[in-house]
Amino acid sequence: MMHAKDIMSTPAYTVHADGPVAAVVELLERQSITAVPVTDERGVLVGMVTEETCCDGRRAVPLRATSARARSVR
Repeated sequence: MMHAKDIMSTPAYTVHADGPVAAVVELLERQSITAVPVTDERGVLVGMVTEETCCDGRRAVPLRATSARARSVR
């Protein structure tokens, strides 16, 4: 059985919630990735920005977790 660690990309890049969108787009292009996690000032995961949301001007995708911290999936 494959696990997420078997297919994940490393290192894990993140962007800060208050960072400029231009920097997010540059990171996506430079690293050839299509999405990046967004963290708050404490490093807590608060959402995702995808290539699609950057291109059409939509807001970052918020987490659907009931708490501010990401839940692990097993």
